[in-house]
Amino acid sequence: MSPSDSDPEYSNSRWTAVRVLVQYRKKQPFMSEQLHAAFRKNHVPPAERPFVTELVQGTIRRQLQLNWILRQFIRGKYEKLPDMIRAILQISLYQKLFLSRVPDYAVVDEAVRLTRQSHQEKLVGFVNGVLRNVLRHLDELDYPDVDKNPIEALSIRFSFPEWMVERWVKQFDVKFTRALLEALNHTPVLSVRVNTLKTSVKEYASVLKEGGFEPEKGVYLDEFLTIQKSGRIERLPFYEEGYFSIQDESAGLAAHVLNPQPGERILDMCAAPGGKTTHIAERMKNQGHIIAVDLHARRLKTVEENARRLGIRCVDTLAADGRKLSIKPVDRILIDAPCSGLGVISRKPDIKWRRTLRDIQEMKTIQSELLENAAGLVRVGGVLVYSTCTIEPEENENQIFRFLKNHKNFELEHTGAFVREILTDSNGFVKTFPNVHHIDGSFIARLVRRRRVGRKKL
Repeated sequence: MSPSDSDPEYSNSRWTAVRVLVQYRKKQPFMSEQLHAAFRKNHVPPAERPFVTELVQGTIRRQLQLNWILRQFIRGKYEKLPDMIRAILQISLYQKLFLSRVPDYAVVDEAVRLTRQSHQEKLVGFVNGVLRNVLRHLDELDYPDVDKNPIEALSIRFSFPEWMVERWVKQFDVKFTRALLEALNHTPVLSVRVNTLKTSVKEYASVLKEGGFEPEKGVYLDEFLTIQKSGRIERLPFYEEGYFSIQDESAGLAAHVLNPQPGERILDMCAAPGGKTTHIAERMKNQGHIIAVDLHARRLKTVEENARRLGIRCVDTLAADGRKLSIKPVDRILIDAPCSGLGVISRKPDIKWRRTLRDIQEMKTIQSELLENAAGLVRVGGVLVYSTCTIEPEENENQIFRFLKNHKNFELEHTGAFVREILTDSNGFVKTFPNVHHIDGSFIARLVRRRRVGRKKL
């Protein structure tokens, strides 16, 4: 029997984390949505939310490793345990392994209390005994040898699906993959994009310092700040007033490569939730016309809300399928394509358990169809930018090479003229990796439509 949502002790941070983890695994909504719903429904105080988020995200991020360890001590029984008990064991072990400030006795005592709270009185002794045994022998665990079986070893040690590890070992090598996995397991630093329509980077940095924050200049883009010690995001000053947007620098690169100019017509084919749309508007000084398209009308409401908050007036939203869209040719197009998202696992750790090889194949089809339709929507001399937040070649450079083979009227331009060369590869693409550039993994290509095909000169 599980306690009701109205249980007065449900506000306890660890108990909330356990319930969210169980519900997430039953219903499989996006983890962030599940957390926000729990915070609202159970009136979790803002001060407790970062800790609950860390427990839930961290446990999901490390779930394969946690399960492997627990199975060493609960042979043949682990999968048959009630969901609530498994969640308690996982969260408890995560606290011990990755939140070093928690002493062993506190981990065990809290697990016992949570077990009682979950009305699993018969399993109190079991949870107590298992955790004490695990904590006593953690240093004796015999992990697979990375030299003998690198795929299995890296999968368990860094908690990633074997198919994903195998792909990356083949694509890169063992050393690079190990560094990549480690980087993707780190909680990323908060990054904000300053709205230069309302303030300057220098002015907003001063505001943050006065508020007790520690802003630093963005590594690659001048309008970005990173905040090492941010505390609760809702405490950042002037959010509602539109002084900034929360965005990783990798996501900000696309607007720079697009290089929009004041007065132009721009098409953002996959606009929601609007981070890149509003960045484009800021870059073109709120002058011109941006058509923000998304398949889902409800998601475009977020684009509209963000535009209003930031004081942006040049954006019109349109609910439509970008693969079938028909409009007058525009000056520039951004396709921030739907993708596997494997470059942003550090921010969304549940992605690695959601994604399959089949997903990548399905994404490839959608991406190709978006590119194909976009080819006829950009004027001669216009720019087409394709971007993703994944590091998979099939979704990135292979898509562009295939497109260029079929569209001789488009040429690839080197992105190094618009962003720092360190972010580009020998083909002129932007390719970022968390372990190399310390931002999210991403890909960007810039194409220019040079001439009409099949028309005779008059």
